Amino acid sequence: MNTFSSFLRFATFCLGLCASTLGFAQGSVTRVADLNTGSNGFLAGGVSDFDKATFFDGKTFFTMRTAESGTELWVTDGTAPNTRLFADICPGQCGGMNTFAIEFYIEGNNMYFAADDGVHGRELWRLAAGASSPVLLADLNPGANGSSPSQFRRAAFVVNGSAVNRTYFNALRDDIGRELWRLIDGAAPSAALELDIRAGVLSSDPIRMQTCANSQICFIAKKDGQSDVRFLTYTSATAVPTGVSTIGDFPTSNVTTSDLLTLGSNTFYQIRVGTAAAQLRVFGSSAATSILLDTSTGFGVLTPNVALFKMFYTNNSALKVSDGTPAGTTTIASATVAPRGIFSVGNRLLFVGQTASAGRELFSSDGTITGTGLLKELVSGSTGIDDASFNTIIRASASRLFLSFQNPSFSNATQLWISDTTPAGTVEISGNQITDSGRLFIMPTGGAAAVLGYERRSSGNGEPFFATGVNGGTLALGNFISDAGDSFASPLASINQRLIFNATIDGTGGSRTLPIGAGTPLLNFVSVNDIFSVFFGKLWLRNAFDLAFSDGTVAGTVSAPGIDPRVSDPGCMIERGGFIYFTAQGPGDVNPEIYKSDGTAAGTVAVTNLATGPNSGLDSFCFSGEFRHLAALGDKLLFEASDGVCGLELFALNASDATSLVLDINPGSSTSRLGGLTTLTARGALPDVVVFRANDGVFGDEIWVTGGTAQSTQRISDINPGAGSSDPKGFLRVASKVFFTAFTPASGRELYVSDGTAAGTVRVIDLFAGFGSGISRELLGVAGGKVYFSGLSSTQPNCILFESDGSAAGTQCAYDSAAIALRGLGTEFAVTQSGAVVFSATRSAPVNEGEEIRVLFNRQLLALAGGDVAPGSTASAPASFLVDGDSIYFRANDGVSGSELWRVDLPNLDRIFANGFQ
Repeated sequence: MNTFSSFLRFATFCLGLCASTLGFAQGSVTRVADLNTGSNGFLAGGVSDFDKATFFDGKTFFTMRTAESGTELWVTDGTAPNTRLFADICPGQCGGMNTFAIEFYIEGNNMYFAADDGVHGRELWRLAAGASSPVLLADLNPGANGSSPSQFRRAAFVVNGSAVNRTYFNALRDDIGRELWRLIDGAAPSAALELDIRAGVLSSDPIRMQTCANSQICFIAKKDGQSDVRFLTYTSATAVPTGVSTIGDFPTSNVTTSDLLTLGSNTFYQIRVGTAAAQLRVFGSSAATSILLDTSTGFGVLTPNVALFKMFYTNNSALKVSDGTPAGTTTIASATVAPRGIFSVGNRLLFVGQTASAGRELFSSDGTITGTGLLKELVSGSTGIDDASFNTIIRASASRLFLSFQNPSFSNATQLWISDTTPAGTVEISGNQITDSGRLFIMPTGGAAAVLGYERRSSGNGEPFFATGVNGGTLALGNFISDAGDSFASPLASINQRLIFNATIDGTGGSRTLPIGAGTPLLNFVSVNDIFSVFFGKLWLRNAFDLAFSDGTVAGTVSAPGIDPRVSDPGCMIERGGFIYFTAQGPGDVNPEIYKSDGTAAGTVAVTNLATGPNSGLDSFCFSGEFRHLAALGDKLLFEASDGVCGLELFALNASDATSLVLDINPGSSTSRLGGLTTLTARGALPDVVVFRANDGVFGDEIWVTGGTAQSTQRISDINPGAGSSDPKGFLRVASKVFFTAFTPASGRELYVSDGTAAGTVRVIDLFAGFGSGISRELLGVAGGKVYFSGLSSTQPNCILFESDGSAAGTQCAYDSAAIALRGLGTEFAVTQSGAVVFSATRSAPVNEGEEIRVLFNRQLLALAGGDVAPGSTASAPASFLVDGDSIYFRANDGVSGSELWRVDLPNLDRIFANGFQ
């Protein structure tokens, strides 16, 4: 090897690795300003949101969202010193348990739950008693999509005289849909498919799995637009089920079933046939059904009380009870009581009901008329408990009811009460810790204990608490929302050497301008919701609900009052003939219309008038990816709209602003669900076209193309053959091609590209081989003629960031290094003037850093002086990236000054990396 080659090899190594050890930096990170030096008492909403909690292994586990870690698994023993983050499953802000359906299930010495590590999607995890961290139990849906397991239910039944116990749940696998699975606990826990109830990729969505009255396993499942009660058939205590059956006298079409519950020898369920009246039904060991109630008003949630052997529910604001017979189905509290929050506790039913003179108070029932009445008056006088349902929160454990509400007798401070179903055992336990007037979220963890937190707050610190269940035993768990003074600065745009950002400073929100490169002075001028782009030398932005144009100064900011832009992406604003066209809702508009503007209030006018009927108008909003509903093609503008005759279909606006239907793709009143309109031009011999997604009612959501006429509008690919949809998403144009992701049962969701022709619409690569998906998130962005995305490769499992030029060979890991390992890729993405790719990620080797800002150039991760904003493993939670040349503004929290405005400054990367020299 010659000397020069050796030097190049050394230089390459040193830049990628030595930079961190020798101090050679290719950029710097500095704080622009500490914009808020006060406390956070002004904050409304924000972090420390709670969802679920459970008691396991002698500790209380719960989920909580923080700015640094997203929603993750926390643990407490009820004291502040021992309350901590237990596992950062998805490193950084991504949140391993960030979902609307968090569910803890405990069996034996294990706690099971669903979580997303940022690689495998939401999958099944296990925490063993005594273990220091949870582990991935099974990747049920291989690839990046995740199986999202839920509805864990333990059931006991008998097969051929043998007792059987099984734990069921549902989970999604791309090739079979969401079906019935079994959890196998023991020394080596595992999971297995129990039955593919609905053959093929369509899901049966089984829920409410349980032992029915006839000692069979029953559940609710879907098929062909209907959900009904199903039974599993077993021939052996050890084998999987051999089939599935339904109730014999069940309606045969258009049925919706809900609330399947077994109590004693009866199984109750609700159905609704089409839009007809609802029915409460019951069946016993013979599986022959009886109708207990037929009503036009529907039912509240069924609430069983095992001790009383009675089923409670509401109907037409009255409280009813049933023992499973028509004669035993009666009203025990009239509609004037209007019960809310019905819970069974021990041998009583507790709820909040309306009294004749004391307002809403706490009621109790033993299932009889005489045994149903006021348990205790919690608010003295005639006011009663706050009647606003969003301020009254009721939760229950097996032995206690928890109730929180704003008490007008105590300056509307939030109070927490606990009840064991007796007047003496119904006491207020708030203590002096809870003084906020916001909504209190309650998570009972067993016995009389609960974890508490403000889901949203209007003042105060809004921190989490632990309630031991005795008066004065409500303790603060810690200061998770920093009082360092967070401005939560969000950079929005730069123009005329001024930076525009949203921030809260000294308790005052709004948007400010800041001279770039300096910390002061600040100019408070507008409250900006969205900034679209620069047109005609001014920023176009959404100021509250008005369209505004600004040069960054108060004098240079004007508005078009009452014009509310319905766009959130520059690609949804089209320039033609000295005007910008966009979707907006103006004064007097029933629905949004297409407007045009020359950048002045007087020159902003509507050009369509489609919303003249109840079913006519444009799509309500336009933003990136598959939700882009406006595109330019030659002298036409193409958009999605309905004229009241057809559904939302493809329309055109000609050079004279006249509107016409291009094609009714899904004939009749059905909508074609078109979106992702992406214009491809400068294509040599190929004509200019718009590529988009649409559904013609036959082939599902697939890729279409149009030249602006009915004859040129056609489906160019059936990626998922037949009626199934490939569900194209994330449309990004690169030169004369459009990239997107699409799904097939055989290969999952993968990367595709189209040049607007059938032959040129192909899958780029099967990143994760087989039915598992290689991509679950949206495509991040475009840099240097390549698309960047987060994916999971079956051949490069350690890569978190990929790039593609549209070919299989040109789709590769954008950064993959054992020396500096990255995890937990964030959703933020930006590209500098020099073509550097900016994102956030957690660094796990050679040292452990939390989620910080990262810059990639020529597949090299640049060393940034001061880049570890929050030193060590703590995350600075970088967000709201804004590129200004080769500088990047962003929000971050260094743990000292709070969440503030920061900046990355890069040198001329083209010169540093000239001619491939690294």
